[in-house]
Amino acid sequence: MKKLIFTILFALLLGPECKSQTPEWQECNNGLYGGQITTITIDGSNIFAGTLGGGIFLSTDNGESWVSKNTGLTNLSINAIAISETNIFVGTDNGIFVSTDFGESWINKSEGLGAFQITSIAIRGSNIYIGTLVYGIFLSTDNGENWTPKNTGLKKLNIGAILISGSNIFVGTYGSGIFLSTDGGNNWIARNSGVEKLAINTLAVSGSNIIAGTQGKGIFVSTDDGNNWVRKDTLSSSLIVKSIVANDKNIFAATLYHGVFASTDNGNSWVEKNSGLINKAINTVAFSGDNIFIGTYGSGVFMSTDNGDTWIPRNNKLTNISVLSLAENASTIIAGTYNGIFLSTDDGNTWTAKNQGLSHHIVNSIAVSGSNIFAGTAGDGIFLSTDNGDNWVPIYGKSFYMDVSSIAINENKIFVGTYGKGIFFSSDYGKNWISKNEGLSNYYIGPILINGQNIFVGTGEGVFLSTDNGDSWIEKNNGLNNIHVSSLCINGSNIFAGTNFYGLFLSTDNGENWNNKSNGLPNFNIISLTTKNSIIFVGTLWGVYFSPNNGDSWTPLNVGLNGTPQSLLVNGSTLFAGTSRNGVYKLDISTLDVQEPQSNAQFRIIPNPASDVINIQTNQELFEINIYNSIGIKILSAENQKKIDISNFPAGIYICNIISTSKIETQKFVILK
Repeated sequence: MKKLIFTILFALLLGPECKSQTPEWQECNNGLYGGQITTITIDGSNIFAGTLGGGIFLSTDNGESWVSKNTGLTNLSINAIAISETNIFVGTDNGIFVSTDFGESWINKSEGLGAFQITSIAIRGSNIYIGTLVYGIFLSTDNGENWTPKNTGLKKLNIGAILISGSNIFVGTYGSGIFLSTDGGNNWIARNSGVEKLAINTLAVSGSNIIAGTQGKGIFVSTDDGNNWVRKDTLSSSLIVKSIVANDKNIFAATLYHGVFASTDNGNSWVEKNSGLINKAINTVAFSGDNIFIGTYGSGVFMSTDNGDTWIPRNNKLTNISVLSLAENASTIIAGTYNGIFLSTDDGNTWTAKNQGLSHHIVNSIAVSGSNIFAGTAGDGIFLSTDNGDNWVPIYGKSFYMDVSSIAINENKIFVGTYGKGIFFSSDYGKNWISKNEGLSNYYIGPILINGQNIFVGTGEGVFLSTDNGDSWIEKNNGLNNIHVSSLCINGSNIFAGTNFYGLFLSTDNGENWNNKSNGLPNFNIISLTTKNSIIFVGTLWGVYFSPNNGDSWTPLNVGLNGTPQSLLVNGSTLFAGTSRNGVYKLDISTLDVQEPQSNAQFRIIPNPASDVINIQTNQELFEINIYNSIGIKILSAENQKKIDISNFPAGIYICNIISTSKIETQKFVILK
């Protein structure tokens, strides 16, 4: 009888999660293109682009369109791609994979290697060399079936690059410079005479010259097989060179923050080649015949057909974009991304880039006031559009470095938070600005929330309040303990503060006191917050959750959602989530089940989630406990036991059936490992 009762309860508890009406996220990225491109490798008409967190994309039409090719990949952060005939090798943050069908499927080839971060791959004949971030060089002679370490003579095992030039193999390391092997990697000899920076990102060969790109000291050239090196750029004292490629005419260098440079004289002199690039954070460069492709950090792929004189984006269907901020202007949804501003006028179904006049590609924050749209960038300050994003003009911070974290508007008053410079204020729609930092102990500003005459800011040291338009600030951290506040929102008289690592806090007395409201959240790193009527939505590292009761209980909303929710926005009955590296998703929240949980429960499981032990909190003395896994198999039975060891249970969702003399209760709990 007990088994029958539990079977019914089990079905009732799990059943709703399987119903067709369960809200499911829909990807809405048509036109919202770009991404963090880490590497590009070209084989004939096939162009493979590796991304940070989005896996592999393939173009067969010269970059006109891209298709995701990730079947079998268990890690989507790609660091290196190399091709040998029909075999394509991919190095990820967690091992190496091979495809024999042009990326249609991938097989893990890390057996015996370990789950290492692969930074570089080089192939000569049947020899496949890989460089790892921590464990040095490995060699396979059987297409990745087996791997042998090849580190004799290397002073550090942090590998940044591998180059094969004839019978010579060069490796660049992070910390001990450049090494040469003339015997297939069995032995290595340091070759650093003249190298000013011993952190090497990339190596290339041009004729008889070996070229090295460093992490902070520019470009070095050797004309004698690495015996001596001479710096060959006068571009920047701290130039970070990420990638170098050469053909019989030109050498191109991709740099972080300074764009692309070209040399026509074997690297002896360099010319900047950045026309058409809004994003100068370049990770990789590759040749395809007379065309040159570059991969940027955030803005996707660009192509040049005129030897680098001009660049045009090639991002159609490249959906690896990170969305940092979302805002609404009536029926228009505005997205601030790593690739500038995008607008949608059809509920997110299609997006249009709106970057005319923007000089910085990273848009951290957006605020709307009437016909004015303000955009805060990660370096060039604040921009204003008065024509629905068609054109942008800088209004503050472009003449000096200004990393804008947040913007809040109340009538004609604008408050701007920055990373490192505190708060700026304008009372005339951005024509004039003054700093407003009196009383702030931390100038790293996160969110800004305006509630009537009260202005709340989240900082690296908790929450501060101003009641005089920012002229003075008062710390409001009772219960917060000066922790980093990442998000703020208000629901009636309730103020919510999301923090890094410590969860969600609620104040019901205008910030005088804060109480933690994270019980039931599986992750305490709160990234984003928003509200709809009485419902609170939070974005965490583990997805989106909602509460209908001011944080007393939480329900996941993650079916169909890919990526970390960096920003949340409610527009009508639609919840939008801007994600890290996966664009925008939307969810119909009109059918959410917002019923209050039963208040007459006799038992409570704490902590929940748990990892090693759960405690049964109850006043009952006689009761029976049965724990079932998610498919209904009983894995534990106990009587009158209030502390239960779960350390040997795998991570997952479990059902706890508790039978007392007066009632039967069934509760769900989560085990995290």
